[in-house]
Amino acid sequence: MIANIDFGLFHSPTGAYGNVTGEISVPDSIDVGDEVLILESGVGDWFSGKLRITSLGKLPGDQGRMLVGLEDVVAPSQEVARGLVTRLEKEAGLFFDEYE
Repeated sequence: MIANIDFGLFHSPTGAYGNVTGEISVPDSIDVGDEVLILESGVGDWFSGKLRITSLGKLPGDQGRMLVGLEDVVAPSQEVARGLVTRLEKEAGLFFDEYE
């Protein structure tokens, strides 16, 4: 099933960098606490490519499409966060909105 996802990206534990949104394929039966695959391969030892589901909902007026909230990602630096954004956009087709 295709679901809309949303998660925050930080460049430090207290430095918000932006928000990631888009569509991914998820199993038909998912629940809060399950992990979903965002990238086929991780990034170093800090990001496995999978994120835990923190919330589930339905998009209004979108024929029951799921809205899946995912845990935030904390990169070790802004440079590393930028590299992850490039991969998320190119490999997963996701969108990034950088905070000002």
